[in-house]
Amino acid sequence: MKKRNAFTLAEVLITLGVIGIVAAMTLPTLVQKQQEKVTITKLKKAYSILSQAMMSAVNENGPVNTWNIYTYDSAGDSVESGGDKEGTISRYESYNLIKQLKIAKDCKYKSEGCFILNGYKRLDGLAERNFENLNNQYYKLILADGMALAIEGYTPDDGDEKSKYGEIWVDVNGNKNPNIVGKDLFLFFYTKDRIYPYNYQKNNVPLANTECRLNSSGYDCAAWVLANENMEYLRCNDLSWTGKTKCK
Repeated sequence: MKKRNAFTLAEVLITLGVIGIVAAMTLPTLVQKQQEKVTITKLKKAYSILSQAMMSAVNENGPVNTWNIYTYDSAGDSVESGGDKEGTISRYESYNLIKQLKIAKDCKYKSEGCFILNGYKRLDGLAERNFENLNNQYYKLILADGMALAIEGYTPDDGDEKSKYGEIWVDVNGNKNPNIVGKDLFLFFYTKDRIYPYNYQKNNVPLANTECRLNSSGYDCAAWVLANENMEYLRCNDLSWTGKTKCK
């Protein structure tokens, strides 16, 4: 009889064990990378939707500084959650922008489930505002594709062309985790006629000097994600707009 070469049971088990260890070490990273790709795609889509909506709103109604103004009593809003001090507040009305969007659920200025109940976290782990507690201040809605938006007009001001007239928070995956600024919650602002990622003007300084790093609020991350199409700031703090854009 001819002798046949083959693996022993012990060798097969050892090989499978090694494969399992390698998979356990690499799979979480691969899953995270894939999730980040999905987030980047959704954020780009959100920016496109908002930019087109603003363009249509301005074409139909004129620049934001000509839009209606509304007032509300902020006594019912929690200052700790990001509300204003008690008193009567005036804001630019964002309805001209909102009516351009395809809305699945319209919570208006009320707490009706468009955002999570317990609020968000920042990249540094601190608590972020709870939109459900900020009635009258933020107009809340869910788009047809599941993204949640909270829109706030700012106090009327006759500023220059780059002045901020309001802000827009976008949760790209709605109520799903992680519910963290810079991971699935991103911040934009709008001028008289355009929408920009928050603090996009900082794109000529090291990321360590912005609010887009692990020990920061995460407010400036929308600009980085849209420009560089990555979320590498979640892994290292030595990135730069003009130099290193990836950890490796």
